[in-house]
Amino acid sequence: MGQHEEIFNGKIEAGIFKSLSQQAYRKFPAVNHSLLRILHEGKSPAHLREHFLYPPEQETSMLQGEAFHVKMCEPEEFSKHFEVAQECNGTLQKRRADGSISCSKLGVGINAEGKQYCSNHWNIFVGRDYPSEKKILPPSAMRMIDGMVETLERDSLVTGLMQSIPPEHREVSVVADHPYYKVNGEPLKMKARFDAMLSLNCKGNIPVKNGELNTLIDFKTTRSASGKDFPWTVKKYHYDKQAAHYLSVANQAFKKFGYKFENFIIIAVEKERPYVHQTFRVRDVQIETSNVFVEEALEVYRSCLEDKFWPGYSPGQLIPLGTSSEEI
Repeated sequence: MGQHEEIFNGKIEAGIFKSLSQQAYRKFPAVNHSLLRILHEGKSPAHLREHFLYPPEQETSMLQGEAFHVKMCEPEEFSKHFEVAQECNGTLQKRRADGSISCSKLGVGINAEGKQYCSNHWNIFVGRDYPSEKKILPPSAMRMIDGMVETLERDSLVTGLMQSIPPEHREVSVVADHPYYKVNGEPLKMKARFDAMLSLNCKGNIPVKNGELNTLIDFKTTRSASGKDFPWTVKKYHYDKQAAHYLSVANQAFKKFGYKFENFIIIAVEKERPYVHQTFRVRDVQIETSNVFVEEALEVYRSCLEDKFWPGYSPGQLIPLGTSSEEI
């Protein structure tokens, strides 16, 4: 079982885009890590198609992560995209006859259109239908974001890195042609959005400036940034494959400038007090191994895109139950 459908409408040329919103970037007709991760997780091309055509609602954690990235990388842009709700000490009332839920102290905030909202119960009263152009953050989320940023700003390594990065090298969106995969004769388009780009020469644990762009930095908010726990988070969310994809896109997009990106640094910061963090470099062997999986996923994606067919799981086959047929 599968779907025959063209999922991309329109085309986009390869390029480097600055001052582009997350919403505009997500609409680019090109494949990114979020789509490839669906295949890395063992799901079908049908799931990938569904995710692109009908993207899930932005979860609270994703919204807070997006707000943190803007606050850390582009603080001057934060107030343009986010608004912090006022405090509320009200409680939720029982469901009304029409199935809605009310707050005992609704009216603590009013947006530009005059609609009231409740900060503590923002998931219910705000949601994705909230009419304001800005995204609303509850005060608790803003306190968390400020705490994470303040902790990172006290780290001499992180501060040194960020101070060496000019604004034009932060929050950069890139679309690149795959070096050899084509769809109906046209190069397969890949995209990525980089938190920051800089020049480093990583020798052991000490990064040294060397003059050419060769490093990507990616901020991650996480439950635990410990050396014991975070590698499992990397495995769970396929951050190593994300690193491989990002480096590939960067090298394709910037090769005309003579840059070769080799380093991928993850700055992982915990989402709970005391907001401790660690800085990791994805090892070369991890990148090399991950490249194999990324290319396999890209080939599946390319084939589906060209054939306009997005199959589900093994149609018309009887599959033995287990991790492999040998175990049955």
